[in-house]
Amino acid sequence: MKHLLFLFAMTSSSALAELKIGMSEGDITPTTSQILGGYGTYFLKSSLRMSEGVHDPLLTGAMALQNEQGQVVVLATADLVGMSPSLKNRIALKTRPCGNPQIFLSATHTHHSPDVVGLWGPLPSTGRNDAYMNFLETKIASTICSAIAKMESAKILFASSFLKPDSPLSDSDPQLSFLKIENKKGQLLGTVAQWGAHPAILTQKNTMLSADFPGAYRSLMKQKTPGIHLYFSGTLGGTYKEKDLSPIADIFQNGRRSPAEDPQNYGLVSRQGERLFEAIQNLNPLQVEGSNLSSMTLKIKSQNKNRLFSTGFALRVLEKRPEMKSPSDSDSINTEVSLIQIGNLAIATLPGEAFPAVTNKIRNYLAQLNFVQTMIFGLTNDWLGYIIDPSDYDLEELKYYRTLSIGPQFAGAIYSKFESQNLNDF
Repeated sequence: MKHLLFLFAMTSSSALAELKIGMSEGDITPTTSQILGGYGTYFLKSSLRMSEGVHDPLLTGAMALQNEQGQVVVLATADLVGMSPSLKNRIALKTRPCGNPQIFLSATHTHHSPDVVGLWGPLPSTGRNDAYMNFLETKIASTICSAIAKMESAKILFASSFLKPDSPLSDSDPQLSFLKIENKKGQLLGTVAQWGAHPAILTQKNTMLSADFPGAYRSLMKQKTPGIHLYFSGTLGGTYKEKDLSPIADIFQNGRRSPAEDPQNYGLVSRQGERLFEAIQNLNPLQVEGSNLSSMTLKIKSQNKNRLFSTGFALRVLEKRPEMKSPSDSDSINTEVSLIQIGNLAIATLPGEAFPAVTNKIRNYLAQLNFVQTMIFGLTNDWLGYIIDPSDYDLEELKYYRTLSIGPQFAGAIYSKFESQNLNDF
């Protein structure tokens, strides 16, 4: 495994190198009513959810890192239900004047944000709103450029713990990872939190724009702590129990509720945010050893076995992917996974909502590379539904999740790219 020795030799030789880091935040809350994504029967007018106000702002945030060779890597997040390579690519084009950084853009997956995927609009229309998409892309790009402009010499501290979600959601992956970024003067530039809980505490009856519990957590951080505070979702698959999934026919039978009529759910949002905030206050972050910054991306080509997605592409309600010659050309799909190394910290990115069995295997892979400090960002640079371990794929309790998965082969394709013999491809 000579390639592993080379990887860590790079880390050791750059131990005295210096990172520059900048952080920024932007507001991506729409000013007009939007189709909401995340709940309901796809493509049907009967389950259409339109936003009827703002409970809390939708935000985007970015952390830009630069090594001594001038390479810039940006970790960005946005309060969106999904992500697509076309959306990420358009944002990347807008950031070229800022130095053409390598961008890893994640969606928090709040179910109370505009439909940027297209699944939740009534046929024959897409759920995406062109005016909002233009605004969104410009805002995320400007936030990334702002983070790059603010870069200064800084260090990263890391801590991890376990925190079980306290909500109607099942506690499938309690691992919590946290970064603290300080400049040379010891001033806090900001933080990064990554946790595996579905931001869908508010029910499908909610029609107010909201970041769900990540918004409540960030609000507390802003009140108590200086700097920019980012939240990334990790494990997202399997964070509902099957019995918690309302039958589609019953979703709107009681009508929609406003926050005043539905205090329990907003109370749970606040409680979840408070628990996350309190858990982080109890952490004792230690400085990440080494300052090597590198990013490695592997392309994946997978068969698409999802008829829902194929129909959406053919009808042009889902945005045509870069690899498609035509909207009906969706039998196979190209995507990517990535590994970002910052000293002895490893961040793996996945293009969807991974189940715990999947993220656990990725962690085991990272452990084999001697990475103890790890983070996993889901829904990064793409959203291809649920990523389910092949051994679990046909379980009866996963019937719902299979409707939003491109097939049992997808997780295997991801595993193969994370296996050590493929590191030479990076």
